Amino acid sequence: MGEVSRTLRVNYRGLKNRVAGARDRISAIGQGPDMNFVKLDLGAPTTASECWVEMEASSGARMRMFFNGGPRGFDAVELSRVFWRQG
Repeated sequence: MGEVSRTLRVNYRGLKNRVAGARDRISAIGQGPDMNFVKLDLGAPTTASECWVEMEASSGARMRMFFNGGPRGFDAVELSRVFWRQG
């Protein structure tokens, strides 16, 4: 919780008390989400998005990726890792 309070710039003790209070309320109800995880549902994007990613290694190797819309069944981060290992 210390890292969270520093990142969010909130008082650590205040955050700790709020989390403890929320746990007490959930225990009293007898149900509720797992307090170790936070689910953030942003819903579906309202518009299609586009993104260009261009990389160039010091060796001169280049990689260019274009994304249009949602995920296509591949991991762009993993593709980037492979490129940097090869480059």
